[in-house]
Amino acid sequence: MKFKNILWRYIAIIGRLSNGKKATYEQLKSYLTMEQEIRDRSVALSFSKRTFQREIRDIEEVFNIKIHCSRDGYYSIEEDYIREEVLRFTQGIHFLNYQKHFENFEKHIFYDQTTSKGSHFIFDIQNAIKNCNCLLIKHRKFEPQEDSKNRIVAPYGLKEYLGRWYLVGKDLDIQSYRVFGLDRIEAIELLGRKFEMPSKFSISDYFKNLIGVQKPKEDIVEIVELEIDTLMGNYFKSLPLHSSQKIIHEDKNHISIRLKVSLNNELANEILRFGDYIKVIKPLKLRQMIKNRAEKILENNN
Repeated sequence: MKFKNILWRYIAIIGRLSNGKKATYEQLKSYLTMEQEIRDRSVALSFSKRTFQREIRDIEEVFNIKIHCSRDGYYSIEEDYIREEVLRFTQGIHFLNYQKHFENFEKHIFYDQTTSKGSHFIFDIQNAIKNCNCLLIKHRKFEPQEDSKNRIVAPYGLKEYLGRWYLVGKDLDIQSYRVFGLDRIEAIELLGRKFEMPSKFSISDYFKNLIGVQKPKEDIVEIVELEIDTLMGNYFKSLPLHSSQKIIHEDKNHISIRLKVSLNNELANEILRFGDYIKVIKPLKLRQMIKNRAEKILENNN
């Protein structure tokens, strides 16, 4: 079988079992047969249970996704292996397949036209993280009067937020953690210099108490309570503002939520995005931040 067909089958199996779905061997076989007919009727689909079992093992090795078969014969992706980045990848491939094999299907899918500038650096950064190689990066701040500066960085991790990618690492010149937007990196050079990855570092722990990427100097976790109009509250139910979000009250007019986060501008931006649908109950410091920003907006647009 050609490599492209093998790869397509792997992605199709992952896609069929994504989002917690289950399927028997016969259901998966029927699904792959149907998809193959859509793709190319001239190519015969070779399918046996032995081949299928080998492909399941290959998926685990190549994609690091464990597919389990229950006693009643249903295959599913084990919960510990359902990772957002893998699902995004397979969904993206499916989008491309449909656009390629269905006439005019591109008329029915619209992609965000914004692109993440600097994302072409991701491959080199990932390799540097894996091999513990320091990077020399040429970075420019947003301030127009600031010139680009060279920084030697021990790269620890990558984070995506609102379509932008960020590098988290230790700036070795100042011996401090920093977050660099890839869209402001002009060049990257891989250095022969090695660094020791902190054994306790975790990218998820680093951003655990944050909305966005801006970590305050005093990284104090606050209890934030927000009151939201019921109609907009349903949006917050389906797409929580933060992983710590809890619903603490709900009636026909409002829903109240509680967060445990550090206060930063990105939190304020999220609140302001919902305008008069949302009210800050506490802390007072956050309410004053929102009030000051709202007054500045009125001043700018008066």
